[in-house]
Amino acid sequence: EGQPVLAFYDKAGVPRTRLGLQANGMQGLVLTDGSGKPRATIAMESDGAPYLRLDDKDGRPRGGFAVRSDGSPRLIMMDNAGRYRIELHLSPDGSPRLVLGDQEGRPRIEVTVLPGGSAAVGFADQQAKSRIMFGLLADGTPGLAFREKDGKIMWKAP
Repeated sequence: EGQPVLAFYDKAGVPRTRLGLQANGMQGLVLTDGSGKPRATIAMESDGAPYLRLDDKDGRPRGGFAVRSDGSPRLIMMDNAGRYRIELHLSPDGSPRLVLGDQEGRPRIEVTVLPGGSAAVGFADQQAKSRIMFGLLADGTPGLAFREKDGKIMWKAP
């Protein structure tokens, strides 16, 4: 607290919108529900990257959208505990990537399309290490690979 803030209140005297510097020094806009709990925050990271965070009625972050400092956009959905479960983003080269996380927030499934036109789906173990990968090369050639726990390829085709 102690930061300059512009606040708008509803008829009941509950702050519904706050604009100003956050406690961490970042600028932002916070929208609250009827009880004054933050539900949406639009802010800037210290490096100037903008983000939008959406909270549930209990104040837990559940989703967000950001544009990283390298210009790549990222959409995130979180579970009740705030763990990343779905992440969709574009890398700086424009390649799309979808990542699905397990109950602990570890990435387990990844779908991506690479700049050259290759497409792949990967499955990771509970340590988030890639174990199975299949996809298509840009020319349409299919591929499949299985990896040991240490990352060495145990079998692949072609």
